[in-house]
Amino acid sequence: MAELVSDDNTVRLTAAAELTCGQMVLAPDGRVGIVVNIKPVAIGYVASVKIRGIVKILAAATLSAGVTAAVHITNQTCIATGGAGTDAGKLLYDCTSGGYAYIDLNP
Repeated sequence: MAELVSDDNTVRLTAAAELTCGQMVLAPDGRVGIVVNIKPVAIGYVASVKIRGIVKILAAATLSAGVTAAVHITNQTCIATGGAGTDAGKLLYDCTSGGYAYIDLNP
C-alpha cells in the first residue's frame, strides 16, 4: 500500500525575521511561496508557506500573460524575470505597473 509523504503544496520554515500572513518569502528549497499563518510568526518559530496556487500581488512592471513572473521579496511586488526578483511562476493575465498581477506559483 502506498503512503502519501507530502502533497508538496505547503512547506514549513523557521522564521529568520518576523513574518506575516500574505507575505511572499523564499522557501528553503528556493521556491517562492506565501505565508499562510493566521498570526504573525516571530523569529525562530515555524511558518507555513504555500508554494502552489494562484496569488494576487502588486505589480511593479507591465507584463504580458504567459510570461514567467518574478517576485521582489523585499518590496513584495511582481517584476520581470532577470532582475532583482526570484522567478515565481506563470503570469495568468496581462498586468500594468501599479495594478495587480495574478501568478500561478511554481507550476
